[in-house]
Parts: sequence; C-alpha cells; structure tokens
Amino acid sequence: MLRIEIYSDPVCPWCYVGNERLNAAIKCAEHLHIQLSWKPFQLNPDMPSYGIDRSEYLRNKFGGDQGARSAYSPLLRAVEEDGIELNLDKIRVMPNSLDAHRIIRWAEIEGDNSSLVADALFRAFFVDGLDIGDRVVLTEISAKCGMDPVLVGKLLNSETDVGFVNASDRKARTDGIHGVPYFIVDRQLAISGAQPESVWMTVFGQFDST
Repeated sequence: MLRIEIYSDPVCPWCYVGNERLNAAIKCAEHLHIQLSWKPFQLNPDMPSYGIDRSEYLRNKFGGDQGARSAYSPLLRAVEEDGIELNLDKIRVMPNSLDAHRIIRWAEIEGDNSSLVADALFRAFFVDGLDIGDRVVLTEISAKCGMDPVLVGKLLNSETDVGFVNASDRKARTDGIHGVPYFIVDRQLAISGAQPESVWMTVFGQFDST
C-alpha cells in the first residue's frame, strides 16, 4: 500500500487543483493500492466563524481587484490547461474552514470515504460556490457522501475535534509546512504544490514494485 498524507484546505484553490491532478494520476495507476490520509491546514486560521464577504477578502489579501486578477492568473491558466472546472465568480463568502476539516476527520474515522468528502467539499466551494462554512451545507454534503446527517449535525453543534483541528494546524506549521497543498508520500518523500499529473506518475513509478 502506498500512503499519501495530504495537508490541504478545502478553501484553497491550489489545493483543489492539486487534488484534481492527483486524482487524475491515481486513475492512471489503478494497479497501485494508494491510500490518502487528510491532514488539517487552515489557510486563514483567524477567519471569523461566519466567514467574510469574498470581495472584501480579496481586497484585504491582494490590495484590490487588479491585485486579485494578477494573483489568480496562474491558477486560471492551470485550470484551463488541465480542463478543471472552476467558477470563482459564484463564490460570495470566504468561509472559515474549521468545520469542513472536522467532517473530513469524521469521515476518516468512520471508514474509507474521507477522500469522497474532501472531493465533495472542493467541488461545492469551487464549482458550485456554496458556503462550506455553513453547517447546514456541510451536513448536506456529508449526507450525500454516505454519512449520518443527524449525527454530523449534532457533532457540528458541539466542540468535538475543534481542538484536534487547531492542534494539527499548529503542528504542521511547527514542522515547517507553511503552504498547501503539501504531500508526504510513504513517509519518505515530501512534495509541495499542485504538481501536474506527469510528476505524480513519476513518483508512483519510484514506488511501483510490480
């Protein structure tokens, strides 16, 4: 089994691209047994629990519309080249991602569908423009991925695993991870950034014993 630990945030656009590229590579390496393990990293750990207007977020982060356009140009080129669906214009709220990280953790504890939940969160935010900081939205996403919506709703309204997510985020930064996506392959190889499918195929070849 080839284990890949993924440090990621469901509201990070390059994490979305990196995940789509990794998924494409995994489909081309079906003979390998690859297990993905998701590690919390909060792009904006100080974000208010209710999020903020995305236009305001972009102004604060990039200094205005022109700065935002310049910052997103490489991303837009990447999704166009790879045929990845991205609808930034649909996003109205930049959410706090702590609760999204919590349901990914619960999916991993419950079984083997954490990647299904992570994929659903990425698409909900970057394709459908949904507020994935909204607990109703998160409960609906988890239900579509086979989780118990009643249980998830109760957990979201508690403090369950809030400390775990925050502690994991702090540990990642202490360990030297300051940007995501970040991947650790088989506890041997660290890969930073949204690498193209060809890079992943080369990596898989290094661990392919067939």
